[in-house]
Amino acid sequence: MCAEYGLQPGKPFVVVMAHSFNDTPHAFPGMCYRDYEEWLVRTVIALSKNPDVNFLIKEHPSSDVYNEQGLLLKLIEATGFASHVLKRDVHTRTVIDAADAAVTCGGTIGLEMSSYGKPVVLAAQPPYAKKGFTVEFESCEAYEGLLATAMQRVEPLTKEQSTAARKTAFIMLELYDNFSRSLELGGITYVKGERYSLEEFFRNVISENGTPLENQEIYRRLEEFNKSDDVSIINYQKLRALESSGPSLVET
Repeated sequence: MCAEYGLQPGKPFVVVMAHSFNDTPHAFPGMCYRDYEEWLVRTVIALSKNPDVNFLIKEHPSSDVYNEQGLLLKLIEATGFASHVLKRDVHTRTVIDAADAAVTCGGTIGLEMSSYGKPVVLAAQPPYAKKGFTVEFESCEAYEGLLATAMQRVEPLTKEQSTAARKTAFIMLELYDNFSRSLELGGITYVKGERYSLEEFFRNVISENGTPLENQEIYRRLEEFNKSDDVSIINYQKLRALESSGPSLVET
């Protein structure tokens, strides 16, 4: 990667992990940019002012799902930094291994990089923000200022911070995972590269709507959640399986 993209030895490698541009840019609080396009362009321009870092940009893995192939490159070409765009076949794990730090608004990569001890700079406040292992800002100006002048001084995570990131990742990626075909949502798994059948989806929806609302599984789960003190819908089946494995595993 160093040879192919001309990264300068001795300077940290920062990866900008782009988002799918039309995927709810204001879902997270603290997002001060108009959209992900403005965020990306401003982020690249800020990093380009910093002579002490290498930076590359990675297209979101699901860009083709949103029919956005080539949009990122077109945006970056306008800034003059098209050579900083990673090829589409570069695997996310390769980026995690190679990069020293990441910049995102709130993508899953923020949890993944942090779990491996790599610092993550956020331009918004996703659910895993403000847990002590990410870098957040109160303004776009402060965010861009760090990228342009001090990104090279962002320290790797401590062991305690990495552990907190892994715990958070487990909760968000495992205990919040509630996918089930029994939830009466026309459940059809989307598999990248395979045809998605809208006809089958709507047939399922019509069939499931034949079940009275109060008898539907999703109604029961939401009703239980509404009456509980939980702040998120946790998959208690997974949690009970974890607890049955022994208290030491739960504690760690």
